[in-house]
Parts: sequence; structure tokens; C-alpha cells
Amino acid sequence: MPEISIVIPTLNSRPFIELCINSLFAQDCQDFEVIIVDNNSKDGTADFIKIAYPKIILIENKQNFGTCKARNQGIKDSSGNWVLTLDCDVILDKSFISKILKTLESLSSSVGMIQA
Repeated sequence: MPEISIVIPTLNSRPFIELCINSLFAQDCQDFEVIIVDNNSKDGTADFIKIAYPKIILIENKQNFGTCKARNQGIKDSSGNWVLTLDCDVILDKSFISKILKTLESLSSSVGMIQA
């Protein structure tokens, strides 16, 4: 089970998603899974993800359910102890995940959410 599940909703995100995903796989800590929820993109986003990143969990909606429902779909299918939601145009610093995990270790068990 991964420590963090990363959930990214997409809609016609082909121009942005590659940089976002590459920043994830360049992390100095790889204890995560990536779940992308595509809201029926028409620009080839889902096909690109399937071909270029076969390890990513891809949920393909047959219509645009909106960002909120897409995030909730990804969260429902996640298996990590924590969930990180990202927008498709976010590029993370290479130590973002390790810094988040270090912060989580120092928190009380009563903490349910943090924000970068």
C-alpha cells in the first residue's frame, strides 16, 4: 500500500499533464500511486496517459462530471494512507513528497488534513 495517493482530475489537459506527471516521477521519494480521472477529454489526454504512463491508474469518464466529482472518484479508488489532490498544471519540486511525509510523521494522529 502506498503512503500517498495522488489524484489529478483532467479535462483536455494534454498541453499540461506531461510536465505534471514528470514532476511526480522525478520525486526523491516514490512511495505513492497516481490516479488520474479524465472527464471525457477530446484532445487525446487519456490516450497519451495510457501509452506514456501505463502504471498510472486512469479513470475515464464518458462525460464531464466536473472537478469535484472527479477528485472524489479518485479518492474513492485510492489505496494510500494519505491523499494528495493536484491540478493538472502543477509541477512539484523534486523533494515535495519526502517533505510532506516528514511533516506527516511529526503530526498528532488527530490531524486529518494538511495543505502545502
